[in-house]
Amino acid sequence: MEIAGTDFTAIATAGDVFLGGIDWDRRIADRVAEKFKEKYRGVDPRDDPAGMHRLLREAEDAKRALSAREQATVSFEHVGNGLRVPFTRADFEEMTADLLDRTRFTARSALKEAKLQWKDLTRLLLVGGSSRMPMVQQMLEQESGLKADRSLSPDEAVSHGAALYAGFLKARSKTTKPAMRVRNVSSHDLGVLSKESSTGRSINAVIIPRNTVLPVTKGKRFKTMKAGQQTIAINVIEGGDSSGKNATAIGKCVIRDLPADLPAGTAVEVLFTYAENGRLTVKGRIPDLQREALLDVERTSGLSDAKLQEWDKRLATSRATGKKA
Repeated sequence: MEIAGTDFTAIATAGDVFLGGIDWDRRIADRVAEKFKEKYRGVDPRDDPAGMHRLLREAEDAKRALSAREQATVSFEHVGNGLRVPFTRADFEEMTADLLDRTRFTARSALKEAKLQWKDLTRLLLVGGSSRMPMVQQMLEQESGLKADRSLSPDEAVSHGAALYAGFLKARSKTTKPAMRVRNVSSHDLGVLSKESSTGRSINAVIIPRNTVLPVTKGKRFKTMKAGQQTIAINVIEGGDSSGKNATAIGKCVIRDLPADLPAGTAVEVLFTYAENGRLTVKGRIPDLQREALLDVERTSGLSDAKLQEWDKRLATSRATGKKA
């Protein structure tokens, strides 16, 4: 982020969607499960959903304990049998070194995307419960040469930001001047799942690359593969690799009722407009026929307008009565 007074501008974002705090929990859980199998003739608590749930809960408690002290013990019972497995912080860090390497790689990727070096940064703010692990803080401080800023609780920082941003949106909706200005970037590549004409292989045709400053409008031109197509489907995806693997499908724009004699290789223009509020508008157009289709993807919130109004009333009642919403 670049912060100048009340102007907040996102420069770059990076992430590993297949890595989270539960991956650290699982390393502890797997160690305990293997010890259990050794002691109780091959009985594996991971084979039982309830057993696995309890094991992960104990593992998470141990992880949190090891963030505060040098040693922790997991006491676990399953099908009438139990055992105690001690862990040291050094053990835990050795078990999860590869996960920390992935975290380091992600941090470096964000910096590379921003076209910056560590020396260009002035503040290192840790957000999220996993940043409480000493190994994470130490790694980031070694990488950056900065002392981690702990002026906000890592567990509460996101909710603080959400509250500030809610105030910003509320002021803007009432046409009053917001107390701050926010400019964001696209957090993932946005594109179309298409096919290579020569091989038929799937291709992720990125139209708006990750970390593009919003708002933005960009487009690409494609061609139909077969003659006589009655419809053209534009499959909009987010993220994924060059082939579209691991991408998230977020919508489909379909141009219908095409003439029966439409030749192969007919040009199809696809235009993406990504607004600051998260709304993505996709337009598919066949310029030779003046045919087009529109798709609006609302990405601002997981709540409907009715739900938002309901919560607004509950919060107003809470402020008036002093009771929790």
